[in-house]
Amino acid sequence: TVALSWDQNGVVNAVQDGVDFYEYNETFRKMKALTRKTFSMGLTGGTNFPLTGRLPKIDQKKKLINFNFPLTLASTEKFYNSSNLIFYHSPKDHICYHNSTMHRLGPITNITLDDFPKSSIGYGLSDKNEWIETYRDSKFCLCIRGDSPHSHAFFRSVRSGCVPVVASDSLPIFSPVFKNTLSMDDYAVVLKEQDLLTDPRGTLLQLQNLDKGYIEKKIKNLQFAQRVWFHDYPESLFVNAFLREALSASEVDDSMYPYKDEEWIDGNLVYKKKSN
Repeated sequence: TVALSWDQNGVVNAVQDGVDFYEYNETFRKMKALTRKTFSMGLTGGTNFPLTGRLPKIDQKKKLINFNFPLTLASTEKFYNSSNLIFYHSPKDHICYHNSTMHRLGPITNITLDDFPKSSIGYGLSDKNEWIETYRDSKFCLCIRGDSPHSHAFFRSVRSGCVPVVASDSLPIFSPVFKNTLSMDDYAVVLKEQDLLTDPRGTLLQLQNLDKGYIEKKIKNLQFAQRVWFHDYPESLFVNAFLREALSASEVDDSMYPYKDEEWIDGNLVYKKKSN
């Protein structure tokens, strides 16, 4: 059984079921699960899976921040005392794939902060400590899909006790985090990619109008998600959730997926039923 940052089997099964992954369709159709015995823990381990046809360039600075990002416990007090409505930063000069540039840069190029609620939105903060502290001082953290449906922003948002605002339509299938224990909809505000792309300002301003009870339920569920995601959370459930996923994966019937007996048909990987 293998723990990964994405759900290999979920993607393969969804492709076979005809799920439309839009810009990722061509890449996903060529994917092949290494084994049926896998499960996804998202980017909780700070790792990523490249969907770019090339090996990722190692950025030691970002890697360091990801692994050492301090844990801030989610709470209603933390939420209401945070000075920024939204935190979102993305690099300006970055080689992108799967049309990710228009998604990543949309909020930056279409929102003027002079007439927008106090937020930290831009092309990045030069100081590492300022970056971390601004994350922690924000009510909502925007997590937009990039070259792959998942992003490190999602990990950092949960880690910083900031309510994630997710704009990645394929994320629930591609990279669920401990899906037998958690549902992203419970602790994140989920936006449609097209809504954010069409009207970034109007879509994000709606966060101000969320019902107090709705927000506090998200925060309560975010507290539970932190307890599941992180081994250093007080009374962590990380080990319990990890073992639950591993057990569930080990019980998968893989008789329908004989990986040594497969073929490509019209550009698609087809698994042939195992014969007795």
